[in-house]
Amino acid sequence: MKALVQRLALLLSCSAFLGAQDISWGIQLSTGSPLGGLSNDQYAGTHKTFNGAGGIGLNLSYQVSGLDDIRATVNSIGFTGEFENIDPSTAFRNEYHYFQVGVEWCHYFNSRNHGWNAGFGINTTELYRDVTVMTPSPFGGTWGSTSRFQQYRKLGISANGGYQFKPWLGIVGSIHHVNLGDDQGEPLPLKSAQWLQLGVLFHFGRK
Repeated sequence: MKALVQRLALLLSCSAFLGAQDISWGIQLSTGSPLGGLSNDQYAGTHKTFNGAGGIGLNLSYQVSGLDDIRATVNSIGFTGEFENIDPSTAFRNEYHYFQVGVEWCHYFNSRNHGWNAGFGINTTELYRDVTVMTPSPFGGTWGSTSRFQQYRKLGISANGGYQFKPWLGIVGSIHHVNLGDDQGEPLPLKSAQWLQLGVLFHFGRK
């Protein structure tokens, strides 16, 4: 995974240096909200219908036609959680951090520099889940302990849509789905996760 990130960073540097007409790169600053079980599962959810998560992404776009791009992408976002009582004396809090590397296709309906666009992507995902358990302390009050569980190389898909205001500025919204599996080595796991991301996308090197 680190090797993939290093290669993408090298490609971004080369494209910016060379200023190739059919290659550009971008930075996406985003916020997100968990959906489905990631939000409301009794034991594994964040228990927030909206989560002001912060995320950052990088992409390298190759123009394959006048209205189509193929992008290599790196995406990272985290979701904080709230405590949820699972019995009168025990509470869980989940926090999730996703790191994705993938490829997506983007189609522009009017122009690559102005108007609506949409696409879909396939990625591999690393997931970190921090589980904090609050229990009564023998010294009075409560105390908590946090454990981190990692999932990696999980298949994910995404669908996105956005609007390009200028060659260098656009907005994008995307829905993500990741299969997490059954045997994850962690307590009360999710089988899959979905979330919504909304962001601002800055392009560099576009003609």
